[in-house]
This record gives sequence, structure tokens and C-alpha cells, in this order.
Amino acid sequence: MLDQAVADALEEARKADSALLKTGAEWERDAMRGLRGQLPASLQPFVSDDVPDDLATVYKAALSKEVFEQPDFPPVLRKMAPGVAELCRIAWANAPVRVPLPSTAIPQQIPGAEGLRGAIQKVRRAIRLARYRAANTEFARSALTSVLRSPAETDVPASQRAVAGQLSVLNTYLEAATAFAGVRRQLGQFKLTCEKWKAACERIEKLARAAKAAEPFTRFPALVHDQVAGLILDLDSQATAWSQRMYKAQFLQAPVYAGLDPAKSDGFTFLAAQGKHLVEAHHVMNASALRAYLSAFVLALWQQVWARFGGISTILMDDPQDLLDPGNVANLAATVPHLIAADMSPLIVSNDFGFIPTIEAFVSAHNTTTPGRRTEVGEFSAISTSKCTVSLAPVADEARLRGEHWQKTDPNDVTLARAFVHPVRVRIEIKLWDLLASDPAVLKDPTLNDLLGKIANARNRGERPFNEEPFRKLIELPALKAGAPFRDAINKAHHGKADRLTPVDADIVRQDYEDVFAAIDACWLAYARFMGRLPPEQALAEATKAPAEPNVVPLQAKPISVLGRLAAHEVGAPLTNIEDAKDQFDLGSLGDISLFTLRAPTLGLVAFPGQTLIVSLTAEVRNGDLAIVQTPGKTYARRIGIDKADLSRIVLVRISRIVSIDFARS
Repeated sequence: MLDQAVADALEEARKADSALLKTGAEWERDAMRGLRGQLPASLQPFVSDDVPDDLATVYKAALSKEVFEQPDFPPVLRKMAPGVAELCRIAWANAPVRVPLPSTAIPQQIPGAEGLRGAIQKVRRAIRLARYRAANTEFARSALTSVLRSPAETDVPASQRAVAGQLSVLNTYLEAATAFAGVRRQLGQFKLTCEKWKAACERIEKLARAAKAAEPFTRFPALVHDQVAGLILDLDSQATAWSQRMYKAQFLQAPVYAGLDPAKSDGFTFLAAQGKHLVEAHHVMNASALRAYLSAFVLALWQQVWARFGGISTILMDDPQDLLDPGNVANLAATVPHLIAADMSPLIVSNDFGFIPTIEAFVSAHNTTTPGRRTEVGEFSAISTSKCTVSLAPVADEARLRGEHWQKTDPNDVTLARAFVHPVRVRIEIKLWDLLASDPAVLKDPTLNDLLGKIANARNRGERPFNEEPFRKLIELPALKAGAPFRDAINKAHHGKADRLTPVDADIVRQDYEDVFAAIDACWLAYARFMGRLPPEQALAEATKAPAEPNVVPLQAKPISVLGRLAAHEVGAPLTNIEDAKDQFDLGSLGDISLFTLRAPTLGLVAFPGQTLIVSLTAEVRNGDLAIVQTPGKTYARRIGIDKADLSRIVLVRISRIVSIDFARS
């Protein structure tokens, strides 16, 4: 520093003092930062990059890895990489021995946290390898040449030859493959042509077979015509049979159903016969006849479809009695058992409270002679302000039939007892719920207690019609009082405890359910009058209970001995007794019958008081027949009188009195 200026000498002194004050870690960090700038450009990458142990690794990586990883290198030739790596290993197997690579001598006080030792060692190793490559340039050149190309390699496998040898083999195979590719393409065309020819032959053969099979169908139009003609005949026959059951004209020379019009091809047209003339039915028939004949045709069509394809057996009939006169309403009701016998399942919906009981009567009478499927009757309960769903309530007769079946089969049968209580509970709850149709509060699955409480509250508030006499009798009915056994049994069944009902509970319900039904029906009549659904003269204050049925005594199944006709004998002839009877008579041959003892002279010379009458329960009623009539408290013997002007009206005739019954409502 003696030859420097004072300022420069002071600056150098300051730097020397600063260097002396540095710690080992600070000196290493500063040295590491300045190391890359102090090296030539060729050595700067080795400060951070790893240096291989020898040149063989460098050349092997370059020839067997880096070259094949180039993006424009053909992917097909990348399978040569393992072979090239092996050639590099063989070429560098006899490489000159190199001097061991130097290490780095840095004081131990330098911590080495910045990697200075490793960087200096990498740079020194790179310098030493560069000197080794310069000293062995000829060997490196010859080794590289042996990898890329060799003089003669005829006896060496293709995968072990130099790169040029392997490419030569590939080129030879390529030339041969090019020649064979053309041949193979031609063979492919030959194969494709043969396949097309085979497919064409098979198609022609199939077409020939199809033509031969379709030859009989050339006569198909005539066959279709015959089939359709037969179908029309069957439809006409069946529709005529159904229409004769369902409808009978009430005046002379009325047009009758004459089948379908065969000249119409755009639909079905019914024909009507008026004398000797055939005209379209809708021009001469009234609405009731058209409705009946159309229903008969639908039934016949259903039979044809069912016979050929099967399907759903249920037929929905919505108010089928509309437009029909009373006599034909009865005819339609009498047709329902025949629908059931024809494997149909009619679902009949009607607002006519007389039509459904009429159907029940005919079905019940038909089932007594030919037992068949079971039928059920229910009442729809509509949606209201207090009820968000539609319900189907059992009718009272359903509960009565189940009760009778339970009592006749086994009074201690738990299953039958519970089956009887269920429709009783459901009907009582739904009918009471319907009485609260105008209640603004929506009820969710109410119990008998809830419904009776609502009605009692409405009555206490003086609301109409709950302030009328039928509702007072309903609330005060002993069976519906709080704590009554009947009410407890119904509530038990509602609260999911129906499986706990015993025959004793069911017998309590059986004793009182008729009174409860009658009280609810009386309330319904009052409610219907209040809502304007019934005229005042038909809205009775209280329903009348049905008369009790007579006791049924089963008869013995053995034949009865009959003496036959008696005539006068001469004086002194022996008396006739039962042992002399030669004829026998079986009451079972008469079907379902009842025996009645005549106690009054109501049939004149036909039967006398004290005689026993055999009465049929299933025979078809005719004008002038004798009839046994049950009324509440009395039983009468009368004659049947049918009004020819109105077949729906039947009169029960006695010499001094005529009793008229409206059949549609009986």
C-alpha cells in the first residue's frame, strides 16, 4: 500500500479490517457469491451442476439418453437406446486410467452452510476431466467411432452392432417390407372382395328364402278380410247379447240394434233396424238406447281383446244409469252379475243412492245360486276444508256381513272379530269427519274422541245444524259417552292397538254399532237438509233401524217322502200313511228357499191359515206371483203386480189394499 495514494491505501485498509472482522459463515457466504463471477464462462455452470465421475458416463448419457429424448426423434427407433448404452459401455471398457479427482482443502472453521466446498470441488473435478479428455482425445474419438459405426459386423447380432449397422439392418428390412406391403395390400383387397361376395351370396339366399316364405302372404288381403268379417260378426253377436240384457225398449216398434255398418272404413257406425229399414242409429235412437248399445259394444270389444291378448280385467263405469229410464236401470243392475261371470271386474261409480243397492241385491241373489267372486261397496268421502284427502268409507252392509260371518263361523275367532271392528271404526270416523266439512281447521287422522269433541263444541256454540235434535241424540248416545266400552274399543282400534282387540271388545261393538250408525245417518240427513242437498220433505229427523232378520233354521239334506195326489176311496178302505209314500222330493232342488207359516187369510183359496209356504229367494219375479213381504214388526203374504207402463214400479196386491213400492229405491 506504500505505492498507493493515501485515499486508496485507507480504502484497502478498511476492506482488510472488514475482512478480518468477518465470521467463517459470513466469509463463506461472500466467497460463494463472488465465486461464479471469478470463473470463466465455461466453468460457471459447474458451480451448481453435478460433475460425472468419468467421461464414459458423459458419452453414454449423450448417445443413449439425450439423443433419444429429442422431441423430433422417431419414436419407433427409441427401442435402440438399451443397445446403444451397451455399445458405449463396451467402447469405454479399456479407457486409460485417470488420476484420482482432487478434493477441496478448506479450513474446518468454514461451516460449509453455503455449499462452498462442494462448488469448489465440482469446479476442480470439471477442470481435471477437461484435462483428461484433452490428453485422451484420440481414444475418445476411436471409442465414439466404434459406437457409431464399425467396419465388418456380419457375425454380430443386429442388436449388438454399431448404430450405423443397426440402421443398415433396419433399412434392409424396410426395403423388403415395402415390397411385401404392396403384396399384402393386394391380398387385403382380395379378402375384402371375397367377403363382399360372400355377404352378397348370403343376402341373395336370404332374399330367396324370404320370397318363398312370403309367397303365402300374397293371399293375405283375403285372409284379413275374413278375419275382420269374423271379428265383426263376433262383436255383433256379443254386443247384441249384452244390449238385450241391459236395455229393453218401453214402446212398440222401437228401433233395435242391428250391428255395425260394414260399408264404413273410417270408424265404427252403429246401425238401427226400423222395420225393414237399416239407418244409422244416432238418427232414430234416443239417448238412453244409444248409451246402452255403446256400452254393450265396449263390453263385447273388451271380451275380444281379453280373449286374444289378456290385459286388465277392471272396467270403469261412471254413472252408467244416466239417461236410462227406471226399468232399464233395473235391467242394467241385473246385468252386473253376468259381467262378473264373464271374468270382468266392473268398478261402478254412481251418485244414485238407489242404483248401487239394486246392484248389490242382484249380485247377492246371483251369488247364492252360483257362488263367485266377492264384491265390495264403498262411499267416497270428498276433500273439504277440514280434510285434505279423499277417503273410501265402507258401507253399513259391509260391517253387517262381516259381523254375520264372524258370528256364524266362530264367535271366538280373533281374526274375524277384528275384521268386523275395522269397517265399523272406519265408517264411523269418516262419516263424522264429513259432518265437519265446513270446519276451517284441518284435521290430521282424527280419532273418535277428536271428532265427537269438535261436534260437541260446535253444538255448544249454537252453530247450525249442530244445534238440531239429531246431533243432541248423537252426543248423548250412551255408546258414545266418554268411558263407554264401545267408544274405548273404537279408540283402541284407531291408536294402532287393533291387534289387541279381543272377541269380547268386538261383541261390545256388535251390540251398539247399529244404534251409532242410525244416529250418524240421522245427523247426515239433517246436515244434507241444511246444505240444501235434500228437499225438506225427504230430510227426516232420524233414520229408522232395519227390521231384525228372522231366525234361520237349516233344513235336513235328506229327501222328503210325498204321498202324491189323494182321491176318495170306497167305504172300508184302509187309511193312507207315510209308509205308503212312493215319491220323494228334495227341497235342495228348488235352490235357496225359506219356509213361512201363514197366519192370516190373505191369499184366499191359494193357501189357508196354518199352512206352510215354500218361498224361493232367487226366482225371477213375474206378474201375479205370490210374495212374502217383510216389514218392521210384521210379515205379509201378497201377490206381485207389475205396472206395464212403468216396469220399475211393483205393487203388492190384496183384495182390500194395494201397497206400492218404488223398485229403484227399495
